[in-house]
Order: sequence, then C-alpha cells, then structure tokens
Amino acid sequence: MLDAFVEVGVDMVAVSFVRSAHDVRRVGLEPHPRGPLVIAKVETRAAVDNLEGIVAEAGAIMVARGDLGAEFPIEELPHLQKRIIRKCIALGRPVITATQMLESMIHAGTPTRAEASDVANAVFDGSSAVMLSGETAIGHDPVGTVRTMARIAGRADQEFDYSGWAPQLSALNAVGTGAGDAQVTDAMTMATWRAAVEVRASAILCLSRSGFTVRAIARFRPQCKILGFSADERTVRQLTLSWGATPLPLAERADAQSQVEAAIEIARERGHIRSGDTVAVLAGTQPSSPATDQLRLVRVP
Repeated sequence: MLDAFVEVGVDMVAVSFVRSAHDVRRVGLEPHPRGPLVIAKVETRAAVDNLEGIVAEAGAIMVARGDLGAEFPIEELPHLQKRIIRKCIALGRPVITATQMLESMIHAGTPTRAEASDVANAVFDGSSAVMLSGETAIGHDPVGTVRTMARIAGRADQEFDYSGWAPQLSALNAVGTGAGDAQVTDAMTMATWRAAVEVRASAILCLSRSGFTVRAIARFRPQCKILGFSADERTVRQLTLSWGATPLPLAERADAQSQVEAAIEIARERGHIRSGDTVAVLAGTQPSSPATDQLRLVRVP
C-alpha cells in the first residue's frame, strides 16, 4: 500500500502508533524531499518515553491526543502536548496538534468555548498546524468548521508572544545542538532572525533544496514573512506544513548570485515585497551547497 502512495508522488505519510525511532526508520522511504515527509504520530506511552529519538528521525510529528489521552491520565495530556511541541521546536520539526479540536461541530453549528480555547492554546504552544478529523470527515458542515478553526487560529496568531519567543528557544537549548552542516545552518538561522529584527526586514527569503533552512528559521517565529524558495517541487509542497512559511518554486541557476536575484524578483512580482523594502536572504554559497552559509541584507530595487 505504501509503495502505491510513493509511486503517485504523495508528499507526506503519517505513521500510526510509533514507539521508537526504529519504527520510523523501518518505513523504508527515501529521505525527504526524495521521498514523502514521514509524520510520526505520537500516541503511545512508549513514544513519549522515546520522544527525542523519534523527533530526530521523523520529518514531522503529530500530537495524536485521542490515543495519547487513553494511555495517560487525562490531567497529564495538556502537559504532554506542550512537552512534545517544545521538543519539535527545539529540533526544527513541524508539529501538528490533532484530535477532537472542534469535536462538537460534527453536529453543532458552533464550537464550545472550551474547544475554541483549545485551538488557540495549541497556537500559543507553538504548533505548526492544527488538524481536524471527524469534524470534516463526517461532520454536517466541513467548510464551516474549517472556516471557524481558521478564524480562531488567526486571532490567536495576533496575540502570539513573538517578542518573548526567542528567550524560550534559549531555554529549550534549541539552537547550537546540531552537528556539521546542520550546525552551520543552525547558527546562520539565528543570525538571520536577529538581523531581520534589527533592520525591521519585510521578509526573510530562504533558498533551500530540502526545506531544512526554512524549518530552522521558522523556529524563531519571526514577525516578518518567511518566503521558502526551492528548486524541488516536492519540497515546495512539503513546506506548506511549516509555520509561517510561504513556499515558492525557484528554478535552479548556475550561481548563487543569480539565484538570489531571481528569488527577489519572484517575491516582488507576487506582491510579497516591494521596492525599497529591506529583506534578509539566507542561502548557500553555491546552489548545491549542503549547508546554508550565507546571509545577505538586501534593499529591494
């Protein structure tokens, strides 16, 4: 069955009842973006015990609160949710909060007050995405439910504590824990975030083949736009799961300078930036560079 999904080019695959990093590895898919992004569903006690290894191995994580709530006392569930989300943020993995978010809307026209608070708190916790299940699969008004969740999440985004987020990252030891190329990208994304804040950049343009750079900068929750450029079509689609990112295709060019110029032109043509704006551009010194090792602050012509 999984082979059939791969053959038709599925972008993401969720794996249920993951218990260890080995369960993610034995799926046997090519690493993304050559293969689908593997989303590990954390819904067992064993998964919580082996959380760090699972997050490191997976492409993304889903906090599957239904079965997780059956495995642990109900009073533990909110704290587990926060713990899992923090670990994903620390390692630069997208994280989805799921299950019973607007459950009453399977039958009702509006959610309960508790459900609205639940969705907003998932945003405040740092979720990359929130997910509906039965509400849209069998609910009487799937479109209305999606609109309701979007309104709640959008309003929560307006109240998000962006200024207090970076100190939380430091407390999580979220930066500087990588090795090799990842460590270089790690350091560069932190520098980019700081520079973007200092110069009040309108956008951060990330040029990345695998999407790792975009996911790394998304950890910082910058208030300016994140524009994620890639020459890989699957990466562009997979980046839709990354917090705050607008994925954009970018044809590969012979040198880094022409890549940067093309990205700026595309962003301007699509209305994401304007002439006179200052933008931060994060890229490799060569289009094929394994690490993101170049930061530029550019005034848009």
